[in-house]
Amino acid sequence: MSEVRVVTSLNVKTEAGRPSLLRRIPKIVFLLIVFVYGMTTAIFIGLWLALGETNYAVNIFVNTMPIALLPAPILLLIALLSRQWKSLLMLVAALAMLIGLYGGTLRPPGPNLLIRGQEVTLLTYNVQRRNTDFEGIEQILRSQDADIVALQEVTLEMRNYFDENLSDLYPFQVAAANAQTEHTQMILSKWSIDVQGRRPVMRGVIEIDDTGVELVVYSVQLSNPLTNDGEGFDDSTRSQQGNIVRLMAADEDGAPLIILGDFNMSDATNEYREFTKDFIDVFRHTERGFGATFPNWDYINPSLNFLPPLIRLDYAFLSLNINPADARVIPEGSSDHYPIWIKIRVQ
Repeated sequence: MSEVRVVTSLNVKTEAGRPSLLRRIPKIVFLLIVFVYGMTTAIFIGLWLALGETNYAVNIFVNTMPIALLPAPILLLIALLSRQWKSLLMLVAALAMLIGLYGGTLRPPGPNLLIRGQEVTLLTYNVQRRNTDFEGIEQILRSQDADIVALQEVTLEMRNYFDENLSDLYPFQVAAANAQTEHTQMILSKWSIDVQGRRPVMRGVIEIDDTGVELVVYSVQLSNPLTNDGEGFDDSTRSQQGNIVRLMAADEDGAPLIILGDFNMSDATNEYREFTKDFIDVFRHTERGFGATFPNWDYINPSLNFLPPLIRLDYAFLSLNINPADARVIPEGSSDHYPIWIKIRVQ
């Protein structure tokens, strides 16, 4: 009787002993993506370090931070799981820049809770001039119940609505004079306001709860460099306006000052660094995370509302004689921006 042998199948390989091309395609595609992304970000980072923000493309790259760097940790995780060790070299520049710019956000210094002072809560909110959901804006303001509110892109219709529907919460409401555009800045307060100024800066002096302590509040909206006069990217107007704000602040003679608003800049820009030379970024000082406030996808495109906001455009800056206590981005609202709520202590 002849012997019957059972032959087990083996993995089929090419003549060269390599996996078939079909099985290698995902690896090839991943390596190509990492190569293109790694080289592109490395070039932009190199140009940024060498030329600063003088180049058109580099300027856009910097002003949209951290979007350009966020793919790096995702690709890093995929590379580690798939053991694509060589691809890690292509991600070094992006990962180094991400850690350098935002590594500190994972563990902010935090406020000194032992410091005493008059506690004040504030809210800054770009309500979007095309926004017609006035009740949605009212709901946000009532739910947060801040003592002082700085608004940007307020239309005449909004002002009339706030006067009719929010006077019980904010009996003091003032808007900046602005003959150039149909929208402007506004300050709402539970306490009386002595106000002056026009775009890009609205200045209000508020006596805190009859204590005799005065707080200077700016509601600011700097020009958007991406849409400035329809001429593409140009941050010169924004820089000029930022300089005006800082010059005004320098003339406050040491009064407690808080600058709130939509600055249309990322926290990687030179403009941001100019503000943080003499002022405290409340969110960065007290909270973890990127603090992104734009876009609100429910407003921009509801089908993408599973995505988080990607860019940080809205800020609260304090003079050094005010102590930051708390801050948070409010992930709600009917505008393309999310509002920021903060708590401070004024000595």
